[in-house]
Amino acid sequence: MGKINCEIHGENVIALISEYHHERMGIGKKCKLSEVKTIIVDDKEGLFNGHYQVDPYLIREIGIQNSRIDVQSDFKKYELMFNKLSPVCPMCLKEYLSKI
Repeated sequence: MGKINCEIHGENVIALISEYHHERMGIGKKCKLSEVKTIIVDDKEGLFNGHYQVDPYLIREIGIQNSRIDVQSDFKKYELMFNKLSPVCPMCLKEYLSKI
């Protein structure tokens, strides 16, 4: 976990989203509800648990089923997804998602 220094909202803990949404946020494009998917990561050890906003293209590319990744049985999928996430300000992400 890290921090991000947003020009608008100041310092915050980073949120992670797919590169697709990161690019759209950067150019001020709105997203459609059908383009926002939440992936739930389950880790029995509690290290990697989380919810991530991604796009359907990433889900298809990695082969994520039922919008869930179990770290113990699908670590490779988790690793592939995590490597395609970009850090953003959580307040900016909230604003971006509120415009759906």
